[in-house]
Amino acid sequence: MKYIKYTFGAAVVALSMVGGAVPSKAEPASGSVVATAIIVATTAKALDDLHTRNGQIASRQSSFVNRAVAQSTGISIRAIRKHGVFGGRNSFFRKPFG
Repeated sequence: MKYIKYTFGAAVVALSMVGGAVPSKAEPASGSVVATAIIVATTAKALDDLHTRNGQIASRQSSFVNRAVAQSTGISIRAIRKHGVFGGRNSFFRKPFG
């Protein structure tokens, strides 16, 4: 169901960029319009997934401050205390290029 929402949003963006939903007046979608619609849909899905994941992490925290940090960064205070600011051995900051 979530993917339908993003696809619909991308279609609305694409149609608004090519002149609306009226077939007689709409021009063929150019590559840049389609690319923009794909980027919009992908970005919206990624942000929604990130917000959901951070919310799940924050729900496991005990205090308001810990929840606020986890909701905004996606990192729990317990993980920071255990592994440091740069995270564990497989974190992006310790292995930025894989």
